Amino acid sequence: MVSKPSQQTVLIRTNSDFSVKHKVTYGPEEQIYQTHNQFDIIFIMTENTSCHINEKNWKIPEHSLLLFNNMNPHKIVIPAGERFERYILSFKPEYIESLSSKDTDLLECFFFRPFSNPYILPLTSLQITECLSYLNQIMACNELSGKRKYGYDLKNKFLLGNLLIFINSAYREYHGFHSLKVNASYSLIYSIINHIHTHLGDELSLDSLSAEFFMNKYHLCKVFKTVTDFSPNQYIINCRIMKAKELLSQNVSVDMVCGLVGYKNLSHFSRIFKQYTGLSPKQYAKFKQVDAIRP
Repeated sequence: MVSKPSQQTVLIRTNSDFSVKHKVTYGPEEQIYQTHNQFDIIFIMTENTSCHINEKNWKIPEHSLLLFNNMNPHKIVIPAGERFERYILSFKPEYIESLSSKDTDLLECFFFRPFSNPYILPLTSLQITECLSYLNQIMACNELSGKRKYGYDLKNKFLLGNLLIFINSAYREYHGFHSLKVNASYSLIYSIINHIHTHLGDELSLDSLSAEFFMNKYHLCKVFKTVTDFSPNQYIINCRIMKAKELLSQNVSVDMVCGLVGYKNLSHFSRIFKQYTGLSPKQYAKFKQVDAIRP
């Protein structure tokens, strides 16, 4: 009898804002990545991988990057007997935000997405080598992180910044755009996105956003859609549903969740929640409680 190859995981967690893993496992396997407040960069090293993203199934070329913001629930599927190697890097956007400049937005590839498939970024041979170099440098920073040597925290951040410069450059080249005007639009929209995320319990109508950011609401809609591929209303609803799912998973009552995510009417909240998840808030909370106690 041939023994199954051993599985390997190397985890480096520098802090709650940033983590990186190098994993090797064997199928059959389904890697379900829940939406959360962090962004994910997944470097797929092997072939025969598929990914279910936003209701579509995609075949992932070997040596491709997957780029997910906190609005992109996704599931990676590995066939039986297949070796699956990948790097998984997660970070909070505010962790890296201070390194961006007027002309260099490190989060551009996570939000500027007017393409049919902005999530998958195949790399060339030269790009593969460069990407691995950055990832391995970040992995090597584990020694500094563990021993708390001088500068370990900034070194991690700078290495991540270098990786994001590389990824955004490759993203621009792959999708064929080079204009810096993208950044001006993104800067404004990211401010609106931050406002949405920090005011989910408040009124977030198009009129209120237009007034808050001194912007014509029709122009706001157009730019927001160009940058994020969502209308403002779609984005707000998705954010509220994701936050509601997070709170319900933490055993917060449905009535309290309703108010915390900006709904004044419980029946309206329940209807919208079921429309987006297929379950009522109570059904979802019960499902998550059962799931939490499974061995």
